[in-house]
Amino acid sequence: MKKLVLLLIAVIGFAFAQAQTATPIQMTPDQWFVSYTGNATLDTVSVGNTWSKALLPNKGVRLMYNIRFKITEVSAVTNATPVAIALQGKVFDTDTYSTITTHQYHGTGSDTTVTYSEASTASVYRYFNILVTPASGKVKTTFLKASFKQ
Repeated sequence: MKKLVLLLIAVIGFAFAQAQTATPIQMTPDQWFVSYTGNATLDTVSVGNTWSKALLPNKGVRLMYNIRFKITEVSAVTNATPVAIALQGKVFDTDTYSTITTHQYHGTGSDTTVTYSEASTASVYRYFNILVTPASGKVKTTFLKASFKQ
């Protein structure tokens, strides 16, 4: 019985931690810039897991975007099995995200900053998502910054 209670507490704690990471960044209609600073506990991900952060611009027009995302290497990422950092988008809340572009982080022993930019053609996406999928090592989110314009 004690094992069952401990297992239940662990599952609830894990679900709460996952829910914290999955909280989207909801912008107001008059907000065009947003910044998110990573939390060392909640925003660290290793092999077999993914980390994501949704950006909801909340605009009624097509947008151009500049998104800068930085990860820091916590444990060694090998060149042969990199960390995939994908920018995803979708039009409606019931759609599934499709990948716009992906950057591969091959490990340098420190960190990397990825910039996703669409500054010439407005995007049809109303929802954006950053998805981090390590194939080796462990990385943490340092920051996420985004700006949108019409």
